[in-house]
Amino acid sequence: MEASSWYVTLDELKKHTPSREDGMDYATECAERQKQCMAILHLGAKLNVPTLAKATAVLFFHRFFLRRSFKKHDAWLVAVTCLFLATKVEESSKKLRNVVDMAFEQRYPGEARDDSKLFQLKEQILIHERKVLQTLAFDLTVVHPYKDLMPMASDIHASRELAQSAWSFINDSLSMTLCLRYQPREVAAAAIYLSALHQKVNLDEKLEGKSWIDIVGVPLKTLEMISNEILDMYARHGGTVVAQGSAGASSSTSTASRPQPARSQPPQRQQTAGAHGAQKHSSRTARPAPY
Repeated sequence: MEASSWYVTLDELKKHTPSREDGMDYATECAERQKQCMAILHLGAKLNVPTLAKATAVLFFHRFFLRRSFKKHDAWLVAVTCLFLATKVEESSKKLRNVVDMAFEQRYPGEARDDSKLFQLKEQILIHERKVLQTLAFDLTVVHPYKDLMPMASDIHASRELAQSAWSFINDSLSMTLCLRYQPREVAAAAIYLSALHQKVNLDEKLEGKSWIDIVGVPLKTLEMISNEILDMYARHGGTVVAQGSAGASSSTSTASRPQPARSQPPQRQQTAGAHGAQKHSSRTARPAPY
């Protein structure tokens, strides 16, 4: 399957998904995506799954429900299956028995071990693995924003601290549908842009008259749109999201305070003022607060 077939517009996502056809509204679908992506990340942390494998699992999940309805599938089972499949794809395979044990604890918290439920869960994961593979048309090739982030940061002479902050913004955005609407490079650049605003850094300062936006090759309007969506996500969740560690790390998932807008409504769109540094671009009154 061509990579382009996995990208849709926001309007298509709001109006024309299988879930919408089955009567589920957009807000409910987004909430369900968020909930199950968090389940993937928490289960992945319990199993010591590397960051890239967890990100791949989330991407598989988002793609599955681009083609299938939440009304007709057990979203949690799909989420667990996507994690199991992603560990194979990313060569960090976990034994099915271990996945089942941890998944049992997640689905039945506090319950005593039940062999019949464990066996049933194992069978359901294997059945859903076939469903996921078929829905994805066996297209298991994925590219994440992380791949572009570090080379991009190096090209514009961004500091390690800024790159690590951008990595965390990418982590925090995994449960969103950015991966269905934007190229990985665009998300990586937006994470750098948001980090520069957060740290009040002029990214053009070290580039001898060049524009960092021209170097990364992503339009300012796209950077603003993605950044605003991420800020809106923090606002909706009170600035508390899942953090997975800094660049190159595969740390345990934990809740952590993250930058949030200074007000609850969506930040105002920024005005383009030519090819200047990120700090000079910003006319936004709501900037990420310090950590």
